[in-house]
Amino acid sequence: MLGQSARLKVLASHEKRRMFARLKAAPQEEVDDAVENGDGNPSRATPMESAALPTVEITLSLRHKQKVIVMWSIFAVALLFTTALGLQGIPLSLASKLPSAPPSPVLPPLLPTPSSPHPLSPPCSPTPSSHSPSPPSQPPSKPPSKPPSAPSSSALLPHTGLECRSDCEHRGGACSGYCGVKGACCRLGDDNDNFECAHGTLGCEGHHCCTLSARHRLPYAPPSHSAPSMPPAPPPFMPPAQPSMARDVVIALNARYRAGHASNVLAEAGVLVHVFDQLEDWGNDCGYRPCRSGWCNGRFDHESCSVINIHLPAIYPHYSSDGGVVLASSVPIACSFSGDGGTQKKTIEQLCNRTQCSPQERGLPHSQCSFGPNQLGDMLRAHQSRKGGVLYNEVVVSSRTWEERLPWSVEAFIDGGRAAAAHRSFLRDFPDRRGRTPLVRYTAGEGFKLVSE
Repeated sequence: MLGQSARLKVLASHEKRRMFARLKAAPQEEVDDAVENGDGNPSRATPMESAALPTVEITLSLRHKQKVIVMWSIFAVALLFTTALGLQGIPLSLASKLPSAPPSPVLPPLLPTPSSPHPLSPPCSPTPSSHSPSPPSQPPSKPPSKPPSAPSSSALLPHTGLECRSDCEHRGGACSGYCGVKGACCRLGDDNDNFECAHGTLGCEGHHCCTLSARHRLPYAPPSHSAPSMPPAPPPFMPPAQPSMARDVVIALNARYRAGHASNVLAEAGVLVHVFDQLEDWGNDCGYRPCRSGWCNGRFDHESCSVINIHLPAIYPHYSSDGGVVLASSVPIACSFSGDGGTQKKTIEQLCNRTQCSPQERGLPHSQCSFGPNQLGDMLRAHQSRKGGVLYNEVVVSSRTWEERLPWSVEAFIDGGRAAAAHRSFLRDFPDRRGRTPLVRYTAGEGFKLVSE
């Protein structure tokens, strides 16, 4: 409505100007006729004037539309710019007339904002800034006191390898005053009754010298002759943290062999050995473990062994030329016999649930009554006091326990016809035991010697 009224006013003004110009140039009679019409417009228009009127109206209408379009474009740009900056200053009167637009979705920022740490920086790491105030200076704190350091090896083993007999009261054995708290004064081949010198297997050849005592080389305490008859239940098996080297293994074997006596503790009783008796896993080239193939597969649940020491040196003689293995003293025993128990065709349940040996049966030559796992000392005393019969004893060990504890259940291999092959297959399957599980030669009454590989 407003646009149409403005257009009419413009047309009227334009027509008045044209009319005054025409009257000024027209004759007097035409002026009189125009005045008589009363509305200031001539009653008749010429053909050219009639054609000019629509042209003026169309021109004014297009200009008006262009102005309106320009004004609305400027307003729309201003509105978009204001919305993009997030301003809220649009008057309510103007905002009520504008069409409501749907809210634009909020997108996560593509770049980290200054208030959040950089995604690649470590968590809780302060961002370096030149404007950040430096922390106030604090007085230097005293350094924490260091714990007392352990004594060095030179303090524990002074004078290692030096002659010591004159400084150790002219005797061998423990000598903390000169050889240190872990040392002993020993001579190789001498001091056979001295535990600190591993019964003559430690020291220097030809003279006494300071060396590491056998007490600190062995994983167990020195033998005690007052061992209780019923020791507590053994703790769960744990493999050694630091395996011994081959020479240390031989020293430990000889110490147990020479100090072995009737005890319920296997490590104090002597050395547990198994002679190869055709019941090993030779079919799979694994002679170091119980049978898994061939005629013996699944027919036996145990392995026969013997406890030997310097007083009871005999081993199973029928296959002794084939060699065997030394089992670790941590391997539990199921039961034992003071002679040959006749165990080949029986199970552990049949063997170890027999009637326990009575005092009258313990000294019989061919007694096959069994001793329980806590009666190892009684079995060794019965074996030593027996008159006649076989010279070896028989100790029953579970095949499953032997195999589950590999490689720790095997401590060494006894040299013989099949021992070298079993030793090679053992090192093939357990390469980390190379240099730690040696091949040794056993001589009854003397002990073990290392075989050069």
